[in-house]
Amino acid sequence: MSQVPGFLKFVLAKERRYVYLVVAEKKNKKVHTHMVYRFGSLEKALETMYEMRGDFENLFPLELKERGYD
Repeated sequence: MSQVPGFLKFVLAKERRYVYLVVAEKKNKKVHTHMVYRFGSLEKALETMYEMRGDFENLFPLELKERGYD
């Protein structure tokens, strides 16, 4: 299991909720978040994540594997 920091952020826009994987960076006593990956709308994101559980090795996004998330 990797130790790359990150957390899921839920953003409400245009009456829809979107899910992003973000990392937080503290700079000059302020916290800035940087988006790492976009999962899409909440409904789509949940469906995708549930599918990933069944076949994690093949369905996990390659972009995240390259960044050290596993």
